[in-house]
Amino acid sequence: MVIHGYCFLSNHYHLLLSPLDSKQLARFMCLLNSKLGREIARLYDWHDCVLGRRYSAIVVARDEPSEAGRLKYVFGQGCKEGLIGSPREWPGASSVNALLTGEHAVGTWFDRTREYRARQRGAAFDRRAFTTRHRVVLSPLPCWRHLTPEEYRRRMEDMVSEVEVEAEHLNRGSNRRPLGSARVCRVHPHDRPRETKRSPAPAFHAITRAAREKLKEAYRFFVEAYRSAAKRLAQGDVSAAFPACCFPPPLPYARSPAGGPQLVPP
Repeated sequence: MVIHGYCFLSNHYHLLLSPLDSKQLARFMCLLNSKLGREIARLYDWHDCVLGRRYSAIVVARDEPSEAGRLKYVFGQGCKEGLIGSPREWPGASSVNALLTGEHAVGTWFDRTREYRARQRGAAFDRRAFTTRHRVVLSPLPCWRHLTPEEYRRRMEDMVSEVEVEAEHLNRGSNRRPLGSARVCRVHPHDRPRETKRSPAPAFHAITRAAREKLKEAYRFFVEAYRSAAKRLAQGDVSAAFPACCFPPPLPYARSPAGGPQLVPP
């Protein structure tokens, strides 16, 4: 999976990805959410469902303002809520420091299958006996792929600085002070807010109206093609052609042509 940025908060997380197709995205998210939910339940004695709903995948327009805007939004997590004053201070898993320094973020994978087999044999082992370290490789945004690593890091530094300035203005206007990373870490994982903000997710992320309308038109074309093929299949036509990058009801995944998925209607 091509990863551009990420930030994990207490009750949700954000990823900016470039999957090969929808099948790779579905498999990636299935593995991630499954592993994440079980590890959180193990660490914090969580008995209920950890993830309350399926992931929401939102298409980002392929232009510089849209892609850079979404990465800046990921950087701003925790700042706009008044938890921290700078993206650099977030104590959880975040891609900010790796993107600013050019160093790889490194995580630990716990092989629970090997642990289980060792317990079945009655073997004693250390908590980290069956672990491996893995690098999280971060790739440049498609719109900035042409930049050198030094230029890309400067763009990241400018973006983080913008988030810091905006957070400072927001805090002054609200007459509040950020909690700080230490106080954030002291909050018990089982604590819940009295009220939670719920708003519908947008269909697409696009800066310009033209880009948004183009994505809407492509999606309408996709839905019409899918429904037409599904109707033909229900009538017994097994040769019904489904659009690329979809999951037909009882058929194998519809792969895209060699040129990649086509989002624009002919």
